[in-house]
Amino acid sequence: MKMSKKRPSDASVETELPVKKEKAPEFNGTAFKTMLKNPTTALKGLERFISTAKKLPCSDLYDVVEGYIKISMECAEIFKLLEAEKPIESEMMLIFGSLEVILLRTASDLSHFSMVGNVIVKKIVSNYMKLLHGSFYSANHG
Repeated sequence: MKMSKKRPSDASVETELPVKKEKAPEFNGTAFKTMLKNPTTALKGLERFISTAKKLPCSDLYDVVEGYIKISMECAEIFKLLEAEKPIESEMMLIFGSLEVILLRTASDLSHFSMVGNVIVKKIVSNYMKLLHGSFYSANHG
């Protein structure tokens, strides 16, 4: 018996099986973090984050809030957007809106990330209270 010959069916078995790869969600925590770092995509990222987060928790949607806070527990990229020279009101509303959805989730179904909520509140109170207070008196606040 010769061992050097392959059976003809071995090669065809490999090519017939479809390769199933788990596709990563298009908008996840990493994608959001990347969008925030780029000035041209930051606002679009915030809008998408907020609109997705408002639908969560949902079993057939990737949890972008949890995904983001797992890789950025201090939400540094979001807070960095508040450090603009003169932040535009509509941008501030999106920034505070994104922090709001994170706070709401860390206070409810993501309570195991409550320390993230604590960090957000402490940073806002100690560094951004004037901006937040100004947004309360905005003509366009929601």
